[in-house]
Amino acid sequence: MNRVRADKPVVLCFSGLDPSGGAGLQADIETLHALGCHCTPIATALTVQDTRNATRMVAVAPELIAEQARKVLADMPGSCFKPGLLGSVAQFRRNFDLAIQRDDDAEAQARLRRLIAPFLLRRLKTDVLYDLPERTEITLHVELSPAEASLYEALRQRAVAELE
Repeated sequence: MNRVRADKPVVLCFSGLDPSGGAGLQADIETLHALGCHCTPIATALTVQDTRNATRMVAVAPELIAEQARKVLADMPGSCFKPGLLGSVAQFRRNFDLAIQRDDDAEAQARLRRLIAPFLLRRLKTDVLYDLPERTEITLHVELSPAEASLYEALRQRAVAELE
C-alpha cells in the first residue's frame, strides 16, 4: 500500500460516487491530484447515472460517513476538507459567497452552515488518543557544514537580539 508523501496536503473529500467518472469523487480525485494534493475520498452518496442524466441517488448513512472520515484521520492528518454537492462554482458564488461576503445575508450563512455541518469533524485530542500509534522518538545528530553553521549562528543571534 502506498504511503502519503509528507509534502502533499491531505484533503478529505466528501462527495457522491458518479459511476460515469465525470463528477463526484472521481473528478475530485483527479482535480486534487493535478493540484498536488492527496485526496481521501469519503463516499456520501451512490448515484445511478451516465454522462447526461442521474436517475437515482442513495445517501450513505451518516454513521458510515463519520466512520470513514475517522478512520482516515486516525491514519493521516487532514489539511482541509472539500464538501460535495454544493453546486457549480457559479452557483456557490451566487448562493453563498456573494450573499454572505457582500450582502451579509444571515439566511445564506445559515443555509451553508446546515449544508456543511455534517462534514465538520470537531475532535479533541482525548477523542483520538486510542486511534494513534505509540509515539516514536528518533534523535538524529547532524553535522553542519561551515556555511550552514555560520548561517545558523547568524539566525540564532538575530532571534536572540529580537527577544531582548
